[in-house]
Amino acid sequence: MCGEWLQTQVSGLSIRVVGGPDYTVLLRDTDGSPPTILGKGIGAAISADAKWVITMLARGGALSLVPTGAGEARVLTHDKVNYDAVSFLPDGKQLLASGVEAGRGKRGYLISLTTGDSKPITPEGTLGFRVSTDGKNAAVVGSDGRWSAWALDGSGSRPIPGLDSKYDVINWSSDRKSLYVAPNQGDNLATVYKVDLATGKMNLWKTLGQNNGEKEFMTDPQVTPDGAAYAYMHLSTVGRALLVTGLQ
Repeated sequence: MCGEWLQTQVSGLSIRVVGGPDYTVLLRDTDGSPPTILGKGIGAAISADAKWVITMLARGGALSLVPTGAGEARVLTHDKVNYDAVSFLPDGKQLLASGVEAGRGKRGYLISLTTGDSKPITPEGTLGFRVSTDGKNAAVVGSDGRWSAWALDGSGSRPIPGLDSKYDVINWSSDRKSLYVAPNQGDNLATVYKVDLATGKMNLWKTLGQNNGEKEFMTDPQVTPDGAAYAYMHLSTVGRALLVTGLQ
């Protein structure tokens, strides 16, 4: 069984993906209480009020909007885009997602939570789904491998000096003046930096995980904008050797 946790910044809830042919999305409070099954697929994001979860099928396709309490789940999108990452905008009315249409390059999309309509907002090859805390900008990486702050109203972008595709953007800071980033190479440890958007100056924030001598893979940590909380996951492969005798 495998799993991945995505943690909301306000509620202490998390969603988990567990094994099976179609995967299953579970909702659990981070106090360790028993989880609730939300349905099939992969959990992608939790709304700020913790009332809704975005899920997607493991094989790709439409996004679904699933209530965490009373209410009915519904298929949200009705386009031909396969999405692989998504986040709620702070207004709770739209999503920002990265996706790709057949025969096209991957790009960023804005999706209405009311109608499910989507519209591309970045050129092909430019994508990102980390939204600033005021909902006005997204951190995107272009086809040249450089990161920039992209205005969601279409008014332009600001390159982030020195930040390239060797780093993953984890989140924005609360004051929107810096980003939390980490090198995108799997290892036992994750070194998280804060990068100043204006100058590109990179300062060490925290080193997470532990080097216990075993070969493990650590996912990018999730960090709240104020830096008060974070979460991460280790993946490891466990094998068993069996000796079979008496074969004919």
